Amino acid sequence: VDNPPEVECQPISMAMVQAARDLGNVRVANIIALSIMMELTDLCQAETLRNLVESRMPQRFVSLNLEALEVGVDLAKSVNSAKKTEKRQ
Repeated sequence: VDNPPEVECQPISMAMVQAARDLGNVRVANIIALSIMMELTDLCQAETLRNLVESRMPQRFVSLNLEALEVGVDLAKSVNSAKKTEKRQ
């Protein structure tokens, strides 16, 4: 982003599309993004997202999307871990 808006937040960059490709389907990047937002904010509980994936998605996509949820959580946790390390230094 060349000119980020002036707001009280910190932009972060994550390899969501690459993570989706690593899972074998770039279309799950949106699920990865959603789980990142869930993990970094109080958007909703992880169990709520899991239940939605299991109840609303066609069965053939459930496993892939549940895996994408976990990948997003892991990416978000890596950002939180890096921020904590920066604060200590």
